[in-house]
Amino acid sequence: MSMRELGLKEEDWKVMQEISRLLRFFVVQDVYRYVDRLANAFNVDVVVQTLREALREAESLREGVELDFAPGKKLRPRIPARDTVEKFIKLVERDLRVATITSALALSTTPREEVQEGGE
Repeated sequence: MSMRELGLKEEDWKVMQEISRLLRFFVVQDVYRYVDRLANAFNVDVVVQTLREALREAESLREGVELDFAPGKKLRPRIPARDTVEKFIKLVERDLRVATITSALALSTTPREEVQEGGE
């Protein structure tokens, strides 16, 4: 399945990557509930609710979290802009598989670039 087969444009792909970065914040901490729920969502309402919960938790952790594998460093969530969230929801309304693909992206890499020295 390619981006073209899904009817996705380059801008759509960027939106999915931004949402996956938010989800990776939790994956690195071994918190998989948001990724799992998006991957297995059976309708758009589940996606919206899951995304809302992930955004809420990320906002509460905006100052960052200490990581066991990187002492003295903090990981901060990359909270996507409102228009990115709106575009993502529209993409999912068009094709629910977008949520599954975005979940896979979140699991595919480690956000070492998001870990910052001394919590700066």
